[in-house]
Parts: sequence; structure tokens; C-alpha cells
Amino acid sequence: MRTLRLTKADVPEGSIIAVLSDVHIPSHDEVALRLAVECCEAAGVTHVILNGDIADCGPASRHEGKRRRATLDEGSLMESIEPGRWLYKWARTRPSILLLGNHEGWVERLIDESPELKGTPTTTLMGLPADGDGWDVLPSGSRIRLGSRCWEHGDGMFKSGSGGQNPGNRIKTLAPDQTTSVGHLHRKFATFWSTPDEEGIQRTRGAYGNGHLSNPAAHEDYAGTYMNWQQSFEITRVWYDGDRPRFTTDQPEIHRDKRGRPVFEYQGRVYR
Repeated sequence: MRTLRLTKADVPEGSIIAVLSDVHIPSHDEVALRLAVECCEAAGVTHVILNGDIADCGPASRHEGKRRRATLDEGSLMESIEPGRWLYKWARTRPSILLLGNHEGWVERLIDESPELKGTPTTTLMGLPADGDGWDVLPSGSRIRLGSRCWEHGDGMFKSGSGGQNPGNRIKTLAPDQTTSVGHLHRKFATFWSTPDEEGIQRTRGAYGNGHLSNPAAHEDYAGTYMNWQQSFEITRVWYDGDRPRFTTDQPEIHRDKRGRPVFEYQGRVYR
């Protein structure tokens, strides 16, 4: 497992981090996604974390039925990403990190199992810039850490299922001394607790679950029609107490108007 450790030099005072996960291009919600990006721009986002399953990667799926359907409907892996390629380009207009999720992990697996592809970067097969070419690209199962704050996709914590009644409690059990943001479950949640730090001072820790930005209908074949899913994303503001980073996190939730169109409010502005 790779951990990318960020510092104050990477994320200075006043930075604003946008975290988007589970977009599942090309099965994404284009309108909701563009509204989320519009909100990030208005909020003055300085850094972007694309936190896994940004691409659905159906043509590389480990599930044979899904792979066949995706190849017929979407074409090659590169072609399947084309409808949402603009999101990657937007993220790269500022310091950004692409953390691969379990769906991009299918591409990693394809590379590992194909002698002719050995050593090929995952991003090459996806038609994206490589790690170090204007952004950081982390393999599936990786983590990003700034102080006691950690971002990861979440598939390592939740190997199967929807996370149960209280996924925040599982994160608390696995990582009690940090605050963790995950995607993967397509659910919005926030759970908090307090633990003493190395100096015995009580610190609030937490678990944030960020929802998806995909089209739920595309997942009905395995998730059914009664999904306990929410559409949301994360905006985290960073400030410092000495050299210790502190965080203020918002999770704008995307609702639906009476016509089923996405709508949400953030900082007094309604996006529709």
C-alpha cells in the first residue's frame, strides 16, 4: 500500500481541497457533475483529489458479463472514458491527485495478467497523463495523508456490501486515531469521536463518507432499484495551528427537484 504524505508546502494555509469520487465515467451524471465542478470553482478550490472509481472501466471489468456489455456499448477502455475526459482536464488545472479505486483496479489486474502489457502504466491504457506528468497518480489501495487527515477510496475497508448500518463505526474501529474520508460506498455520512493525542490533549477524529456522482440506473444490475445511495462531494478548507493542519469539511449533497433534476445549495448559492 502506498501512502502519499502531503506537507504544509504542498497544501499551504488557506488551501481548499475538492474531493470527488465514484463518478463512474461514462455512467456519470453529467449535469450533477458539472454543477459540482461549478461549485468548486465558485468556492475557490485550490487542490483536487479524484478519489477512486472516476472511470467505470467496464471494458476491463473482472465480471465477464459487464465486460462484454461495456465493450459493445462503450467500445474500448479509452473510448469509454471520452465522455468524461473533461473532468480529468479540469482537475489538472491545479495541484491534483488521481487515486485509483477498485474499478480502475480492474485495469491494473488486466496489466498484471497480460505478459504483453507488463509494466504499462494504468493511465496509458486509459489515455490519461502518467504519474508525475502534471499530477500524482496513486495505485488502487493507496492513501493520501496530511497530518492526521487521510483520504482513501474505501474498498480496503469495505471489501463487500454497502457498509452496513453505520459504516463510520467500522472506520472508527479500523483507524481510531485519524480522520478518514472515503468514497466507494456511494453513501454520504459523517461520524465523530474524540481520542487523546500524543500529548494527552483530546482531539476530535472523524469518518466522512462521500457519495457518488454517477447515474444510479447504470448500477441496477447488481445493486437493485432500492439503493441506499446519495450524491455528494467534499470541500475541505485547510488551516494551521502552528505546524499542525486543521480542517473544516463540508459535504454538499445533491438533491432532486420535482422534475428529477439535480439541485443543491452551498454557501448561500443554489446550483441547478
